[in-house]
Amino acid sequence: MSAKRFIGREYHMKKILKEVWAFLCSVKLALFTFIILATTSIIGTVIPQDEQLFFYIHKSLLFGFVWLSAGIITGAVWANSAWGTYWSWDPKETWSLITWFVYDSALHARFTKGWVGTRIAWLSIIGFLSVVFTYYGVNFLLSGLHSYGS
Repeated sequence: MSAKRFIGREYHMKKILKEVWAFLCSVKLALFTFIILATTSIIGTVIPQDEQLFFYIHKSLLFGFVWLSAGIITGAVWANSAWGTYWSWDPKETWSLITWFVYDSALHARFTKGWVGTRIAWLSIIGFLSVVFTYYGVNFLLSGLHSYGS
């Protein structure tokens, strides 16, 4: 392998690794927010009349949705640098989009239908189950770029 070719590849890898920080920060922030959201939603199904709790569920839902959206967008930009395409319909990408639609449905139901309380709490719990499958189920059950199972 020539030195020029090696230096070009090394530069490309450094560039890719510099770009990944925005993706990782936004995805981790969304994950931690969704863990808090799931916890408060479970409590909200047990104590269904606590308005302050549902206020926190709503704010966590908005905050996590924004960071999930940022994670999907920055992940697509990073994927373009790494693999040459923004979106390849890999199972991890597809399930992150499904998760996005679940949380989007919860926000849509909240803003257009006026759903509050335990309905939103249950949608948030379903959203978190989708997050868990996106992180772990896809890695070990489905094949693709992000798969680590057999």
